[in-house]
Amino acid sequence: MSLGKQVRYYREKLGLTLDALSERSGVEVGTISALEVRLSARSKFAPAIAKAFGLTMEQLLDDAHDWLEPSTAAAAAASKASEIVRLAEPNARPYIEWPFPDIAPREYFALAPEVRAEVQGFAKALLLRNKKIAVA
Repeated sequence: MSLGKQVRYYREKLGLTLDALSERSGVEVGTISALEVRLSARSKFAPAIAKAFGLTMEQLLDDAHDWLEPSTAAAAAASKASEIVRLAEPNARPYIEWPFPDIAPREYFALAPEVRAEVQGFAKALLLRNKKIAVA
């Protein structure tokens, strides 16, 4: 499947108009339309479009999987979730908990690695500050 077909597939699956995808991605409506119609194999705008769908470039180009299906998305999130294992209480067995209820894992993992590092740094700073306040 071409990039253009994938873009159209995910846009329609998410119920997005060309205008809505343009707004989310920052890519002009005409560019998205041309990409879909010409069934382009590649585009410099593909990363922005993939991010707008909450996908990585690899996921957008992978026509063997539907990355918006719950089972596929859950499997991808579960593999990444090993990074966010925490203990329920001291000496408890670890369990996986997604710490951001207002952010879907696919949205977070669609961020560039340097942006994810910023988010983690910010969270660590807040945790450290909270720990110091609790001790004082």
